[in-house]
Amino acid sequence: RSRWVSSGAFTRWSCSTVMLSTYASGDVTFTIDGADATGNSFATVQTVTDSSSMALDTTTLANAKPYLTAINLASSNGEATLAKLGDTITLSFTSSAAINPPSCAFTSGGAVVTGDDVVVTAGVSNGWTCVYTVAADDTDGSVGFTVSDVTTTTGSYVAAQSYSVVDDTSAVTIDKAVPTLTTVALASNNAVDAALGTTGATVTLTIVASEAISLPTCAITVATADATNDEVLTPASGTSTEWTCSVVLAAGDGDGAVGFTISGAADLAGNSLVSVTSVSADGGSVTFDKTAPTVTSVAISSDNSDTTLAMAGSSCTGTDRKSTRLNSSHSQDL
Repeated sequence: RSRWVSSGAFTRWSCSTVMLSTYASGDVTFTIDGADATGNSFATVQTVTDSSSMALDTTTLANAKPYLTAINLASSNGEATLAKLGDTITLSFTSSAAINPPSCAFTSGGAVVTGDDVVVTAGVSNGWTCVYTVAADDTDGSVGFTVSDVTTTTGSYVAAQSYSVVDDTSAVTIDKAVPTLTTVALASNNAVDAALGTTGATVTLTIVASEAISLPTCAITVATADATNDEVLTPASGTSTEWTCSVVLAAGDGDGAVGFTISGAADLAGNSLVSVTSVSADGGSVTFDKTAPTVTSVAISSDNSDTTLAMAGSSCTGTDRKSTRLNSSHSQDL
């Protein structure tokens, strides 16, 4: 591939290219086309203005020290810059001449990878790939590499250096860590007690993930049965780490504890969240109670010696028993 470089006020230019051993031997020719700043094109130029000339001898190139170009690093993950357990990492490059299989070594997080041997494969037009599969004991972090022992197939000419830097912006990071939920809290909007809910109350499950995750699945149960109304799942503040899942309790729900299951989410690398069915520390709880209380017994008596009789100035006492605890708003009149 030719490369143009200008010196001065864009009136003096030079053009260079790398000769490969795959090119045919013979005279080197060129074609120059262009235009000025206003778009006026000059005539095509294919000859020099002096006596210079050049011929390519691929025999000489074949005996030169080989070098690598187009070095690129990619992952088989849907996100090419990330790799999880079982993904393959591919280092691809092109050699300037026919070479023997080179040595390829990978690191992750600064440590040597621990999985199976790297598979080195020759492609077409002096193209090569080095492929590695991410193993369970590999260290999370940036992937590094070294290509060495680059020698030509003829003459055993050795490259002047090893290679450990890509020729583009490609990069891969190994991420095997499974996302977790650091906060899981359950509460109702009951004004009296957030741990209780009745018909029409909204129960909200709040979750915070250890890292950005995809849309999770939220299923809420009441007394072990699916909630009558549909759950509403919403990301908090537009983030991918905080979510709320809410449901309105309905008359069709049975009395009992509110439960939930959070599942189906994954981090950017594709590591799946393990299903969560319990709250975190101090995460609260909610019990659905739609049953109205009843008075089970009522009695009245006086402080007279005959408690069934009362006269002026006597005190009368009424007592009752309820089927459940009442809040302080109830009254008792005699």
